Amino acid sequence: MKIGIVADGPKISGSMKYILQLYSRIRKKEKTSLLHLAYEGRLDLKGLDVEELKPIKLPFFSYFFNFGIYYPIKTCFKSLSNSFDIIHFSRHYPFFILWHKILTKKKIVITSHDLWKLNHRYLLFLTKILKRVDKIITVSNATKKELVDLGLNEENIEVIYHGVDKTIFKPIGRDKAFNLLTKTKLHDKVKILKNASKIFLSVSNDTERKNTSRVYEAFSKYLKKDDKALLVRVVSATNKKIIESQTKRFSSNVLFLQGLSEEEISLMYNISDLFVFPSICEGFGMPLLESISCGTPCVTSNFQPMTEVVGESGILVDPYDVDSIYQGLILCLKNRDVLSKKSLKRAELFSLDKTFLKTYEVYKDLQQATK
Repeated sequence: MKIGIVADGPKISGSMKYILQLYSRIRKKEKTSLLHLAYEGRLDLKGLDVEELKPIKLPFFSYFFNFGIYYPIKTCFKSLSNSFDIIHFSRHYPFFILWHKILTKKKIVITSHDLWKLNHRYLLFLTKILKRVDKIITVSNATKKELVDLGLNEENIEVIYHGVDKTIFKPIGRDKAFNLLTKTKLHDKVKILKNASKIFLSVSNDTERKNTSRVYEAFSKYLKKDDKALLVRVVSATNKKIIESQTKRFSSNVLFLQGLSEEEISLMYNISDLFVFPSICEGFGMPLLESISCGTPCVTSNFQPMTEVVGESGILVDPYDVDSIYQGLILCLKNRDVLSKKSLKRAELFSLDKTFLKTYEVYKDLQQATK
């Protein structure tokens, strides 16, 4: 069985982490190729053979041309020349599906992470396209329900949860984590981190759905109770205006970190008192799983899929209510030891091996269906 996986985006994104973890395992079992659409730049990967497909840069309509015409046709030719039996798209890619159904007749699998802010007309178009897909994988029951509500066949949708690398994301103790931090590029931040009375960790970008504006407001309320607390924001991309404004507002009570490796992020989970993630919309919420795998309890939103990940191991809050988030911070600190144990227990439900095995079963079932 020959499998082609198509993905785009930066290495640090949750969807890209998922694909890289999946690819690294499947390629040990079957002949598998990863085609990376390098529209936002190449991936810096060690030990993984990835074919980078460069975009054609145009002064106008560059994104539409590349993802509507050039990349779909390019991947079709790659699919035919490599004789893929199955092509797996890491997200919806409607034009890719259309072109592949017309030109290759290959079995198509897609992973649907979420349907955040897709307008009504596009959803109608996407629904028609997804009905032509051989199998849809969702990373939560929440996304599956959204797709079923749009009229897609429930039997054609498989829920396969994410996993994390537990050789990296694991509890190692605060003292050991601080010691290891002194040997990283964050060595100059260790004194600031150690001097904080409490460390609240937030790992996300500053888009609307991540709800960081209310995180700042809730933290501001907490500072009236404890002015030595520190909010650490780990970001994948720099928004200079936000960083400048929040640094001016909170002074030494906020610390922005960028460009961290997974190992460094794991150390940050281990030294933190809690992880705050009141997101408005997620497909899964990979940082939640990373956090509970390190034994760090979470303050997160009280609806799916966040509740699917943390269960009863975290404090669930109304993400639209600043006071609810603030009270969640206090309650989480009060019950930290109990929640930490529950977090580690909850994390046992998720593993990369389960993700791989269930996805591999999807591939095998589709291959058997063609015989």
